[in-house]
Amino acid sequence: MHVTQNRIALASALFALSLTSAALAANPVTGDFSKGSANTIRLMAYNVERNFITTASTDDEFQRIFQALTPDIIVFNEIDASLGSASVAAAAIKARLETYSPAATWNVHAGVSDGFIRNAFASKYPVSLQITDTTPASEVRGVVAALVDLPDGTFGSTDIYVMGVHMKSGGTTGIGGDHQRRQVAADAIIRWMADARTPGGNITLPTNTPMVLMGDMNVGFQGGGDEAPYHASRTVVDGDVFDEATYGPDSPPDWDGTSNRDAAPYDHSATGSTSVASPRTQPSSNPASRLDRIIYTDSVLRMESRFILRTATMSAAARAAAGLNSGDTVTAADHLPCVVDFLPEPSPAPPMVLLNEFLFNDVGTDDRNFIELINLGGQEVNLDAPVDYQVKLSNSGLPASAPGAENQALFFDVKGIIPPGGGIYVYHDAAGDSSGIASAITSALPNPLQRHSEAVFSLSNGDDTALALVTVGHSDVDVTEEAVVDAYAYAATSPTNTLFFRTDSGNGLTIPLVAAQITTFGSGGAASDSSLFRQPGNADANSFAGWTIVGNATPGTANPGASVGEWSLY
Repeated sequence: MHVTQNRIALASALFALSLTSAALAANPVTGDFSKGSANTIRLMAYNVERNFITTASTDDEFQRIFQALTPDIIVFNEIDASLGSASVAAAAIKARLETYSPAATWNVHAGVSDGFIRNAFASKYPVSLQITDTTPASEVRGVVAALVDLPDGTFGSTDIYVMGVHMKSGGTTGIGGDHQRRQVAADAIIRWMADARTPGGNITLPTNTPMVLMGDMNVGFQGGGDEAPYHASRTVVDGDVFDEATYGPDSPPDWDGTSNRDAAPYDHSATGSTSVASPRTQPSSNPASRLDRIIYTDSVLRMESRFILRTATMSAAARAAAGLNSGDTVTAADHLPCVVDFLPEPSPAPPMVLLNEFLFNDVGTDDRNFIELINLGGQEVNLDAPVDYQVKLSNSGLPASAPGAENQALFFDVKGIIPPGGGIYVYHDAAGDSSGIASAITSALPNPLQRHSEAVFSLSNGDDTALALVTVGHSDVDVTEEAVVDAYAYAATSPTNTLFFRTDSGNGLTIPLVAAQITTFGSGGAASDSSLFRQPGNADANSFAGWTIVGNATPGTANPGASVGEWSLY
């Protein structure tokens, strides 16, 4: 459908609000980790690899990290059990945190030890309803949680309930294996959240109390998904309980009866092929390998800022501004601090990513090719996580009937972020097929995370070729699931035949491209410096009806007649 003026106005208002928040919130690229406003709540999840307090050689690194980030609420994973009992460990953590921020009084409780490590929960604000595990019980190391009493003068009657978990690591399968044990923990957490939302039982929270789950969840172990039939990574988001006999029926965990949201913080300073998704010290391009996650009830929490701290990727000027050294995070631990700033209010509309413009066969030396994406939603999108966005390119000569095998030529793993409200992203090859426009793209998109250059990039000039924007996820370590978002065929030899594009996926994704998705522009190898682009205000997926097929290329900038911020929310 095409947009209404009301939707355009709403999009503009939300985009203006996002710009205001962005101007006030953290800017890790410059070493500015300040909070956006007085009612910002900063949460940090940090697996400290048994080093915090117990390894004296890391004391300076941890001090610089904590003083730069100034969290309000922390979930620690891998606090060394050698610190002593839970109460002794909690006292040691409290004392150390109060040396970092002498004006704060920290409230700390430590979780269940497995004989080597334990979790711990720390808050600058008073806490109540502390637990070290759910009822029914979860799994190894339990769940540390508490209701944090936020200052009434700033937050009114709103408090926040935070849960910390460190699920079982490893990739063993079958009953009693690591995948099954992570599923037990996920089921127990969802049952506890359901209990918290309803009167009676073991816990009852005031209606619409924000809830956050965070920590080293070890889902996607070794870069894969869950091992079927287990699906812990999905359960903590959508509430699909596996063991209903023990943990009760499925229960979408947000207060409005919908799924939680995965915050997916990223490294703002990452460029090139470095993943912005992985919170591990060693980056991974696979979003399924994100071990540390922050999951929240987005009907009552708005994400203001999100980042992971990797000091090695920061500029020297940014580290100096933040009081950090290059080796701080890699020396401190093998995981990175994951930080999200929240506001206690509903989230805006989720990301909505679509193909926005492409040029595939320019005159002469083929040095102006590119693909542009746009985000028409109300929230910034991380193209690596919680799902991975990719652009698939078919072979030429797409058939008019469903093929029995893949006919994909290439895929482009788009990496980076797209701001909300009409933000733009460009995928290209600055040294090759896009060299004639590379400087213009850099100038239009100064944030390097809004553009990505890759030598593999090339768009086919052949007849009956297709582009498809898909999301990629995992339901099983051996199965990649893809879902089509937006797809088009170009240089078609017939404008009416349905063409079929079967991607190289683990679920046999076949995309039928009907007449509305097909253009004959460029058939017969006809070259042109014109691009194909979305007209202003069009938010329709899988239809050329709202496109200009022969237009002036505008890589990295708003399409002719459009102004960033005037796009609608779908």
